Amino acid sequence: MATTTPARARSQTRFRRALLLVVAVAAATGVLAGLSRVGVVLGWGPRFAVDHGPMLVVGVFGTVIALERAVALGGRWGYAAAAIGGAAASAMLLGLTWAGWLGVLSAAALVGVNAAIIRRQSAAFTWLMLLGAVVLVFGNVSWMMGYPVRDVAPAWMTFFVLTIAAERLELSRLAPTPAWAKVILVLCAAALAVRVSLVSCGLDGALRPAGGLMAVIGLWQLRFDLARRTLQRGGLPRFSAAGVLLGAAWLVFSGSTLLALGLPYAGPVYDAILHGVFVADRAINRLRPCPEESENRRRCATSHILRAVWPVRNGTRRDCR
Repeated sequence: MATTTPARARSQTRFRRALLLVVAVAAATGVLAGLSRVGVVLGWGPRFAVDHGPMLVVGVFGTVIALERAVALGGRWGYAAAAIGGAAASAMLLGLTWAGWLGVLSAAALVGVNAAIIRRQSAAFTWLMLLGAVVLVFGNVSWMMGYPVRDVAPAWMTFFVLTIAAERLELSRLAPTPAWAKVILVLCAAALAVRVSLVSCGLDGALRPAGGLMAVIGLWQLRFDLARRTLQRGGLPRFSAAGVLLGAAWLVFSGSTLLALGLPYAGPVYDAILHGVFVADRAINRLRPCPEESENRRRCATSHILRAVWPVRNGTRRDCR
């Protein structure tokens, strides 16, 4: 990898900080908009009540995940997906009707980033991340083609589920996980991607089986995840591991509910399923600290964001492995 000059490092740091500032504003807007939907009217939230879900998925978490992948890949072009995602978030904040197409471009660029990572390291977890990005493209295109959010949400949920599953599968190499268990996770994840792609194309019959597959992936985490071992440690590692397993439990709940009841177009069941994945599972796994892997893992989501915003002194890096 080419040596980064101090001037280039400062430029990249300013870019990352600006990008995360946009993401922070979009995240705050999405939360305020969500609160307005349950009668808590604060600030400018009600203006974005209708699109608070797409803003959080496409504009916030999609951009953050793209930034993580860019830092993992290295090189300037890898930041294209994150930069376009930040532009999509900005356009959503401005109320521009074509903002979603920037989300499509960001997802497509994320596919390219993950493909480049696979060229460097071809493994089951890198392929799952690529598959998740492909599903995100399906979902974003369907949204911009006018499909209701109810039909698009399963693809967005699957993007989150596959990303988390890939991260946990990578960590499973550090624990005595049976080979057959890893195969089951990969097969379930691939089947889930196929199912939700069919849902995005209007085949509603694939929806309930997709819920069953989500529940199985959540059960896999509860049974085989590395967090089960670090849960026995004290302090922050235990807190972090509990967050992982709690997120997996919410995934089991959402998947089982989807399997049993389907996905209505509105109402408590609809909200429970979506927020069980988007808020409980995704937010817990994405925003939690990660000390349970701090001595063993090379790539940690939280440390990537911190290194993206604050340059490491003396050119050294404290890996999360």
